[in-house]
Amino acid sequence: MNEPEPVTAVPPRVARPALLTMHWLDVTFVHWPVEPAVAAPLMPPGVRPDVLDGVSYLGLVALRMHGVGPLGLPGVPYLGSFPQANLRLYSAGQDGRRGVVFLSLDAARLLPATVGRAGLRLGYHWAAMRVRRQHGQVTYASRRSPGPGRPAAPGRDRGGGGAGVLGPPGGGRGGEEARHHR
Repeated sequence: MNEPEPVTAVPPRVARPALLTMHWLDVTFVHWPVEPAVAAPLMPPGVRPDVLDGVSYLGLVALRMHGVGPLGLPGVPYLGSFPQANLRLYSAGQDGRRGVVFLSLDAARLLPATVGRAGLRLGYHWAAMRVRRQHGQVTYASRRSPGPGRPAAPGRDRGGGGAGVLGPPGGGRGGEEARHHR
């Protein structure tokens, strides 16, 4: 396996055309250090944990997707704007390209969750989700609708660049959901 590609301000290669376009609003990233040996069994074949200073990271990302549309077209009204949360590990492929392994993805719209799961082979789950702004804070809440999986942890971002305040991630591997994305 090659060494992971360097992290630079300029992309190391031309990106292929985007399948979907969107805006991310009220984004919160929360990360926990994870020993690479703990993350490795959660990776698909041929993919390894990305490591920084001897540590890999588990990330919980909560956001509002807005204006989601196919192939650069304008966002689809109603269906193209919704809260989303994902539990992820950072990874490197055999060629050294960095990527993300999604362990869990929750979306507040049934149709996008179904299309993401069936059409894009992403481990989306439909969830009742809420994003609230109040007194300079953004509060996230998510509860999965009936079906496989567990509810995601609720969380709060204090805004202004502050750290997110969240309970521990209630995850585990999502079986076939663990795929490497770059």
